[in-house]
Amino acid sequence: LVVLALFTSMTSGALMQKILRDRASVKLKSLLKKDQIFFGLEASDRDGLLKQMSVQAATKVSFEQEKIYELLLKREDLDSTGLKDGIAMPHCRLPDLEEPKVFMGFCPDGVDFHSPDQSRSKVIFMIITNEKDFQSQLEIISQIATLFQERDNCFNILKCQTPTEVIAFINSYQKSWEHYKYFWEKWNIWNHQYSDLKV
Repeated sequence: LVVLALFTSMTSGALMQKILRDRASVKLKSLLKKDQIFFGLEASDRDGLLKQMSVQAATKVSFEQEKIYELLLKREDLDSTGLKDGIAMPHCRLPDLEEPKVFMGFCPDGVDFHSPDQSRSKVIFMIITNEKDFQSQLEIISQIATLFQERDNCFNILKCQTPTEVIAFINSYQKSWEHYKYFWEKWNIWNHQYSDLKV
């Protein structure tokens, strides 16, 4: 339900169909780099964690850290990006960004992202895309949500000790994205048709 809310808050069924078929999908495994994975993050709350990660992101996207932080908080104010079982995926869009960026942080103690199960988020995916690139953001969110639909994955990823192990873990589940994309396309076709019948 949380994933569905994230999707429907960003786009309509008809628009989803269009953006998902306009070009080839981006792949999470291609975007997540070793130097964009951070272990041992320490923060007392969500905002402090986002500030830490925005500092790291600023060096990779050539954008002011304070602006990234501000946009992340603005998105959180709309609706929480926390998922169940300790996962969160804060995101924002920047102007003139050449390609999507994904940063991943491990916070052993976890922070409160107001997740639906009230769990403290220990694995945080921070997604930054071009402000005009709706498709990439949706696809990345979809892939992360697909991966962690399986509850065991939420716990197993915490066993990773190095960026290499994290990337190997992500790669091993990448194929499931194709099935998830198919599901969303079918769901939005149905949703669009159903909406046309409403009076």
